[in-house]
Amino acid sequence: MRTNLFIIFLVFLSTNILAEEKCSEGMIEYIYKKKKVKKKLNFCFDKDKRDKYIYSTNCKGLKCKPLLIPEKRPVNISHYKSSIGSPGFKVCRELGGSPQIIKYKFDKKWNQSSRCIFNDSTFASNNLLLKLWKGLIIQ
Repeated sequence: MRTNLFIIFLVFLSTNILAEEKCSEGMIEYIYKKKKVKKKLNFCFDKDKRDKYIYSTNCKGLKCKPLLIPEKRPVNISHYKSSIGSPGFKVCRELGGSPQIIKYKFDKKWNQSSRCIFNDSTFASNNLLLKLWKGLIIQ
């Protein structure tokens, strides 16, 4: 009985994480070397009751290496206590990424956000990192 309830719970969690995932072409805008950059880019979009998330297409289904198995990789941001900054930026740095403030357009509307860039082709919204690492951030 307990095993069945646990399996049902896991299925519920996994369906809740990617309830609306869509991948297609959108626009990203950011500042690089004091200049505004606007690019067409293929990426994935997802949302839940609280927030919206974007991530690179190679992370579709949250299957890219930087997003895998957060429960085995807790993040320690306690050494940032004296610094100002968003928790998402701190988590991004601890995971080996570079945070960036962006605007993105998926469908028709521009949205303000931030992303963590792991390499030339892999990125994820900082708020997605906070969602995935919830309860695994050492402050």
